[in-house]
Amino acid sequence: MNGPLSVPSASDLSLAVGDNGAAAVVWWAHLAATALQTQAAVRAPRAASFGGMLPLSINDGSTRCPGTHVAMDAAGDAAAIWTRRTTGG
Repeated sequence: MNGPLSVPSASDLSLAVGDNGAAAVVWWAHLAATALQTQAAVRAPRAASFGGMLPLSINDGSTRCPGTHVAMDAAGDAAAIWTRRTTGG
């Protein structure tokens, strides 16, 4: 993604910024009526824009649960977590 980060049909966004200026954002992307996928983009320190979209989860038709989060340490290493419903109960 060059320029501003634009993610159509996204929800549950989470942003983290490291001490070195690196950044990561994760979100749920609505790909179709019931198709959801966790996706991310990262920005290197001092970069003008975020890189391309990175798929983090499979698109298996399961539904999401609230709570997509990303964290970043001082060195710019990021970790993302999310939950998804895999059964009807």
